[in-house]
Amino acid sequence: MAVWIVLPLVFITAIAIAAAVFFAGWDLLGARELKPEHRVDSKTLFDLVKLSFGVVAGAGAPR
Repeated sequence: MAVWIVLPLVFITAIAIAAAVFFAGWDLLGARELKPEHRVDSKTLFDLVKLSFGVVAGAGAPR
């Protein structure tokens, strides 16, 4: 396949996986009998973003 087809597909897939990990982490914040927070501070939000992109980068590293 041509690079101009594969590259956007890989990029979109990476963004989709990062979003899925982000929202899974977001959902898990209240799943373990923690006191629900109506507001998430910026540090926690930034940590979730770093984690979601770290998972995507780690998944692509072995290849």
